[in-house]
Amino acid sequence: MDINTDDSISYHIRSGEGKDSKPNICFNGEYLINAEQDNAKRGINMVVINEKIQMSNNLFTFNFFIDSDKTLEVEDIRYFDTYESDVFLKHYLKMGIQNTQLVLVATFDDAGLNLSNESRILLASYGSALIQNLKFRDNFVALGQRGLAKGSSIEKLTAREKDAEFAKVAEVKGCVRLPVGKLNQLPNEQQTEQASPQKVSEGEGLINCGVPKPCEPGSISLHMYTGKENVDVCKLCINGRYVFAKNLNHAGRGLNIAVVSPKTQDVIKIGNFDTFSADSTNAELFLEMLEERDIIVVVSNDEASSNLNVNIQRQFEELGSRMISKLSFRDVWVFVGQKGIVGKSPFEQLNRAEGSWPKPIDLRMCIPMKIQGNLTLQPKDVIELKKKFCSKYSTIVDDDFCSHENLKRLIEPAHLLQSEMVNNDVFKLPIIIIPGNNYKSFQLQIEALLANPGIDPKKITVIYSRSNGLYADLSEVYGARSHSMVPLDDSYKNFLIQAISRAWKIHPYEKNMIFLEDEVIPSLDFLSFIGRCMTTNFLVDSTLFGISAWTPYREGHGITSLWYRSNHLPGLGFLMKKSFYMDHLNDHLSTCCLNRTWFGWKAVDIQDNEMIYPDAPRVFRLPYIEKPKSTGEKTETNDLSIALFAAEPNTNDDSNAELDQPGMMIIHRYETYLRELIKKSKPLDQKFVDTCVLNNTVDPKLLPERKIEYDNLNAYYIIYYDQKTADDFSGAFKIASCFKFKPLPGVPNPNFRRGLLRLSYKEDHIMIVGSKTEYYEYKSDQSEINTIP
Repeated sequence: MDINTDDSISYHIRSGEGKDSKPNICFNGEYLINAEQDNAKRGINMVVINEKIQMSNNLFTFNFFIDSDKTLEVEDIRYFDTYESDVFLKHYLKMGIQNTQLVLVATFDDAGLNLSNESRILLASYGSALIQNLKFRDNFVALGQRGLAKGSSIEKLTAREKDAEFAKVAEVKGCVRLPVGKLNQLPNEQQTEQASPQKVSEGEGLINCGVPKPCEPGSISLHMYTGKENVDVCKLCINGRYVFAKNLNHAGRGLNIAVVSPKTQDVIKIGNFDTFSADSTNAELFLEMLEERDIIVVVSNDEASSNLNVNIQRQFEELGSRMISKLSFRDVWVFVGQKGIVGKSPFEQLNRAEGSWPKPIDLRMCIPMKIQGNLTLQPKDVIELKKKFCSKYSTIVDDDFCSHENLKRLIEPAHLLQSEMVNNDVFKLPIIIIPGNNYKSFQLQIEALLANPGIDPKKITVIYSRSNGLYADLSEVYGARSHSMVPLDDSYKNFLIQAISRAWKIHPYEKNMIFLEDEVIPSLDFLSFIGRCMTTNFLVDSTLFGISAWTPYREGHGITSLWYRSNHLPGLGFLMKKSFYMDHLNDHLSTCCLNRTWFGWKAVDIQDNEMIYPDAPRVFRLPYIEKPKSTGEKTETNDLSIALFAAEPNTNDDSNAELDQPGMMIIHRYETYLRELIKKSKPLDQKFVDTCVLNNTVDPKLLPERKIEYDNLNAYYIIYYDQKTADDFSGAFKIASCFKFKPLPGVPNPNFRRGLLRLSYKEDHIMIVGSKTEYYEYKSDQSEINTIP
């Protein structure tokens, strides 16, 4: 749409208010973001306007005419959920916006929680002075231009008042002439010194970098030295000249990277990235700018692993690294790779810290300008890894794992045979294993996980206590990634929530993740169950926050096809949406999640949020008895451990198990599904209830004739009972007891939802409905109401 104007342009920018009132961004008479278009999202909503000298018609953009030969084009409309992370925002501000472009910003819900100082500095380069003051649930609007001096943009910030849930609306409107103010020229590629390739200063020369013999034509000499502990700066010599050393090119803690042109053999870019104190976004951007066939040389110094996320690990792997996923706290690492390499680079070394400082790496070598990559790990390589592991931990590991027969056994992930599961999103999700102190149970856990058809070992990230370095080496044996953390204390439950929080930082781009607690063994269809649940519009149902693979109450095997919705938080093994974690857990970990998960975490305001539970568990936990503590907190007592975990595992063992009507998991369909089940279930009478409650047994003679009724199950039965009050459900549990269903004190009951108790008995589905529940109205006239004896 073309709109004639004079040399001033109208604008109206209004922030959102709370979670329901969405923001507006209007430019020159056109609403680009507003409630009617329903195109605003939580965080920072941004419109980028680009000035064009000549502009042809474009069906996909708006062109605003300023005069006869200039137009303004809507270059982009973007949304950045900085409540969760500002990784995408930083990337965009550094790479996606050019000089003189206009930026219009309006916040919605919250934009300040995870807005880093670096992002604020970047936004200040558009003239903002107030962005530094933006806090949790404050509101902010701005019209700026790239290159404006700080404080020159049109902006407003409203702070959240004390005890208020959200700040009041921030709003600016009027007319503006371009440019908005005096513009300063900024680099086009990136705007921060830390992210920009540094100008290469040459250090002292060293013939052939100290390599004893001259390198062959087409090769260059290298000297790579990681430095001793945290007192010695790293060194890097390339082709006879140092480019990193003390007081040279900011060499220091983190990753020190040099890029060599394969044509000229010159060092064309360098950068130091302190991935101990900051995230790896700048390093990711640096690697993104590599050209085909560029040679990359990396030397770590001091500590470089703390803030490396999976995305940068994958970037290094694409450049030929095999070891980057193993880099742990204070390990030292050197690597030479190439853009476009096929296979893995032979020029890489990693020395483990082993609880203290590692031995420094000090290498001198020649490298070719075309690196020939090795193929991925072969069976003999995996066997060698196992031998090295067993040799290193010979006093810890048992004889079974390191036996001659086991060393020869290949560890291979199970192949996917179910055609309907091909391309299922579950195989793209990170799987986070959070082990305790028992390496043997971890071994059983990860081998059971690798037996799940379709699994990719590289999707597994093991987050372990830094004192248990064995897990890093054992993860490598199984082809998984690993990440170490310093635990806050000796409590596993505290380490668990600490690790869950860290997992979202290791995988900042992921919206969903799968978690496995310590000593939890997944079934053969663990991933298949989660994947089948995900095919039902699970991701777009805002009332569903996760999928649990565990259910606490199970007498016998259960019905593999049966599932429930419940608003209880998960435990042991589960998928969780990041949006739920950020909204309900992130700021409340110290209050919601003090107990082990089977006691139930108490998230804030989750009445309308539910998750999927199976009737037949897809995980079981190995028995482990924790000593009762005297702090008054709930602990894993002997009786509860026996009741929950000491029985024979009853998880599903069919990797091809399907679910009944998974399309009914969506909230509005689920209610319809329940009503239909109620109408079609066969009612059980007073005689059955009397026998059930008084004798605590099920008399088969009192059940209606068994035949296929619904959903491929043997039978559906329903029992209506008389409630004295709306909140008295004791009658339901008395009836459930004769079906071997016995709730445990303090343990959540996912079978119970809105007064309706669903369970299975042998191969039958049982529904128990109270007379004062919302589901009682669907009772047929032929069904009788039973009293509890």
